[in-house]
Amino acid sequence: MNSLAERYWHGNGVNRDRSKAIALYRKAADLGNGDAMLQLGYLHESGRDLPLSQEQAVAWFRKAVDSGNESAMFHLGVLYWSGRGVSQDFVEAYQWLDLASARASGARVSENAAARDALGRVMSALQIAAARKRAGEWQTAYDLRKKKA
Repeated sequence: MNSLAERYWHGNGVNRDRSKAIALYRKAADLGNGDAMLQLGYLHESGRDLPLSQEQAVAWFRKAVDSGNESAMFHLGVLYWSGRGVSQDFVEAYQWLDLASARASGARVSENAAARDALGRVMSALQIAAARKRAGEWQTAYDLRKKKA
């Protein structure tokens, strides 16, 4: 369903229809597709084709994070860093950027790590340790959920 949404979004093999694409993203997200959740987060974050809402972006990124989506982790970290849609929280931001760095591949590894490390330069060692502890706890809980599924 997410693939079909992408086709409608970009007009690949079908007439471009962003309304139909958004409806399909929602259906795919309701079925647990992390990439569709991520896309809905992007659309709310940008205010493009959906109402601008940092709070809705955060909600969709959180859902995508629960599916293990690395890009959503990165974007959620950036929103916590900047305080858009949530209260600014460097520890929470570092946690998500650290997890995004650990789960990334290719060029995204260094991009995610660079953002995490830039944030770390304005944090105390205790804050970084707390963020890493949270990241480890999240990863353990995620692994248990996946194991049970």
